[in-house]
Amino acid sequence: RAEKYDPNFSGFVGKDLTPGLEIEGNPIGGCSIFVSANEANERDLQISVFPNPASELLTIQTEQSISTELLLIDVTGKVVLKQEIEGNLTTVDVQDLPSGMYFLRDSNSLIPTQRVSIIR
Repeated sequence: RAEKYDPNFSGFVGKDLTPGLEIEGNPIGGCSIFVSANEANERDLQISVFPNPASELLTIQTEQSISTELLLIDVTGKVVLKQEIEGNLTTVDVQDLPSGMYFLRDSNSLIPTQRVSIIR
């Protein structure tokens, strides 16, 4: 899974970050990493999650209609809730979950991972 870094990240000093060029090669494994800035940005949809913290219902709104499965993951990495979504507005019932920090993502990696707090 790729991580996004600011172009001014110290690890990029002296590297040519032209989209599509090789950033780093691995001569042992024969693996190279190629990044296209345009491709990475096209996959990240804008998302709003509210209210956050939530106690009963959590609303997820995306900038465009999507079809995917939402996953709510606790801090131990356990998936505690799965819900299919279709469209750009979805409500998730979280009232049966204990208070704590969770991570919201989708099974197709269409939306960036969000931190969600549930309080009682």
